[in-house]
Amino acid sequence: KLKANIAAKQAEVKKQLNTQARSTVMKHVGNITHRFDTILNNISNLRTRIESRIAKLEAAGADVSASIELLTAADAQLALTKTDVATAETKIQNEISSTGTVSNLDLRAIIEEAAKSIKTAHASYVAVIKSLKDVVAPNQSILENLDATTTENAS
Repeated sequence: KLKANIAAKQAEVKKQLNTQARSTVMKHVGNITHRFDTILNNISNLRTRIESRIAKLEAAGADVSASIELLTAADAQLALTKTDVATAETKIQNEISSTGTVSNLDLRAIIEEAAKSIKTAHASYVAVIKSLKDVVAPNQSILENLDATTTENAS
């Protein structure tokens, strides 16, 4: 009878620890998901600002066709990144719900894959920004006109 009580107590403690571990993992996953969503929103804001800058440079007479092509490629990369992040979140949720837990190595691999995709998307927008700088650098007059336009719009 004593062994049965001990076994029951061990099973209860083990179940409680699994529940605590699951909630800890879920909280961690929630934090990571929130960070990824914030980063994707920031990249989307960056995209909006780049698009605005391209429109202003185009209105000022600059040739921004290369930047527009890079922006289109960056948009495709961002769409792929959003899909990768959503897939990672789904994989983690499915793993936790089916097995009750997820190994640290699996969790880390899934998160790193999504983070790598985010870095790639960000790098593609940085390439667009660099191309815009290359458009403006040889033509300082475009930059002066752009600054005057920006100032007028701000008033």
